[in-house]
Amino acid sequence: MRNDAMFKNKRELNTFTQALAFESVWNRGAAVSVKLRNGDITDVIFKSAESDTEESCFHTADWSRCWNLDGSSVTSKDFDICFIA
Repeated sequence: MRNDAMFKNKRELNTFTQALAFESVWNRGAAVSVKLRNGDITDVIFKSAESDTEESCFHTADWSRCWNLDGSSVTSKDFDICFIA
């Protein structure tokens, strides 16, 4: 599955990231392998906001990389989530 809806609204899930979040949640918070824009494959986890002061996001297990709800990286476009691997 390819992420074609990136950058429409960084703070909202799109069809691609809804599927990604659902797969993570369905597997009880398990990581899902994705391919990034730079070609790297990494595992991401969906984190749902637990309060009004938090935002939902995607992240690696060690929180070294984080993504907005549309799959765009918070640090570099090279790390944008493009495909579910």
